[in-house]
Parts: sequence; C-alpha cells; structure tokens
Amino acid sequence: MNLPVENTSIRFLDFGFGRDVVAARNFSVLPVDPEVQGELSEMALTTNKEAIRRAQILGTVPFYDPSEKHSPGDYVQQDLHSGGGSLVRDLHTASNLPSDTEGLQELENVFSYFARFEDSESNRMTFIKRASQFKSLRNRKLLESNLTDTRLIGDQLKLVSTPVVALDSDFDLVVKDSTIHILSPSSFESIARMREEILKAVPANIGIVSKDIPFVRWGTIEQYTKSRPKAARFLASIKSQGFSEGVSKAALKRACERFGVALSDECGQIEVDPASIMDFLGVLDRRIFEIELVEGDPEFYKAPSRSPFVGSS
Repeated sequence: MNLPVENTSIRFLDFGFGRDVVAARNFSVLPVDPEVQGELSEMALTTNKEAIRRAQILGTVPFYDPSEKHSPGDYVQQDLHSGGGSLVRDLHTASNLPSDTEGLQELENVFSYFARFEDSESNRMTFIKRASQFKSLRNRKLLESNLTDTRLIGDQLKLVSTPVVALDSDFDLVVKDSTIHILSPSSFESIARMREEILKAVPANIGIVSKDIPFVRWGTIEQYTKSRPKAARFLASIKSQGFSEGVSKAALKRACERFGVALSDECGQIEVDPASIMDFLGVLDRRIFEIELVEGDPEFYKAPSRSPFVGSS
C-alpha cells in the first residue's frame, strides 16, 4: 500500500500558500522560522498517522470518483498524472516557486497553504490544506486554544501569542510519487477546482468514450454536457471507471428501453433525445437500477451514490 509517509524521517523543504489572482490561481513560497517548520512537520506526521489508520480500516483505498458524493471522512486517492487535479500536480512538481512576503496581507484571496518535504530516500511529498482557518481569522479573535498562532515578522512567518493566521492540526491532501492521497474530498474539489476541470474535460472525455461506443451520436450529448456540471461529472466517471468499455449496442438499447430513456436508431446510429441525456448517462454510469420485491411490480430507482456489491453465495 502506497502510504504518504512510510517513516518518521522527513526533511522540511518549503512552506507557501495558494492565492486567487484575477482569474488564475498562483502558488508562492514564504520563508518560515525553525519553530514553524517543526509545527508543519508535526502536522505532516499527524496526517500520515490518520492516513494509515483509515487505510487499515479500508484495506484498499478507493479511487476518487468525480460523480460520487463523498463523505467528509472518506479517504480516496487519485493518480497524479491522469484525470483532474492539474493544479495539485503543478504545485507538487514545481521547482522554483516565486517568493511572496506580502500575499498574506490579503487573506480573502488565499485558498490553501502547503508544506513540502523529502523523505529519507529524497522522495518529495507535498502536504496541502484548504485555507478555511486563514479566512475565518480575518475579522475575529482566535478563541480555539488548540490552534497554532503565526505572524509575519520581517520576511519570515513566526509563532506568536497574538494570532494573525492559524495553522491547523493536519493536512487535507498528501502528494507522493504518482498519487494524490485525499483525506478530505471536499477540500480536494475546492483546491483543485474540480468543477471547472471536469467541465473543461468534456470534449476529451467524449473523445475517449465515443471510441468505445461508436454507435452513439455524441454531438448533442457533448453540447448538453459542456454547460452542466452534474452531467459532466457523470461523463468523467464513465471515462475514469472504464464503464464505456465492452458496451454492446443491443444491451445498451435494452437497458435504455427498460429505464425509459428516449432514443432513436437511424442508419445504425443511436440518437438520444435531449430530454433523456441525463438518464442515458446515468445508465452508462450504473446509477439507474431495478428491483422487484413484489411479484410482477418492478421498481426503478436513480442512485445518488453507488459502489460495487458482491453478495454472499
């Protein structure tokens, strides 16, 4: 199991924050004194312990599914080089981030902070936190005694008794090797701007899925999906889960007929009625199902969340 940190020997590299600048998101570094470095290291090791605890419970850490409604305590993973999360990938692989000693003066624009480390084998690890504490401290006094207080003094961030910004007790994301370890799916979606990324990926996802299912006219579906986040999430899930692979035309038509998806078949090509596109994507994403507990009276449901189920034999 590829856990974020497999030992307690880590070396601090740098600390920084992500800031919204006009329509873009930028990352920059900020020098911090040894005491803050120690606090960040403790946060990293606490995060690792939590990842190990959750991984032991799960057995196998599932992959992030863009169409799932993940719970706050879910632990999922994402491949660094495929799918969404390009902002996280860019931060992890960046070699020369600019220094910014004034960015924390505008806390309302700070969306995350991060710390990067190396393990004993010189593997880089990036720990990222959504900056909710930064923003919440802007117009109020710090009351929580368990938070660490920090202040920008000169060109370094230092620990002080009067708070300006607050560090948390752990991180939301850990990047190591080719894996993003996601301990807070909602924070990952916010930091990585997954909503925007998923919408932007619609043409590429259509291109992949259409190769697996060439007997469907995807043009109307693409136009519909490009402006609808939920439909784009279903499409991204179909692509990432490989749900379009091996789909037969006859089986797809039977399923659509069974679940009331309006379509036509002209010249060997399936055309989906615009009013049925969400249900069509739901069929492909395995979110529409049937159960018959009353003889002769089947029931049909749409699932807001789904996972494979293996019954007992």
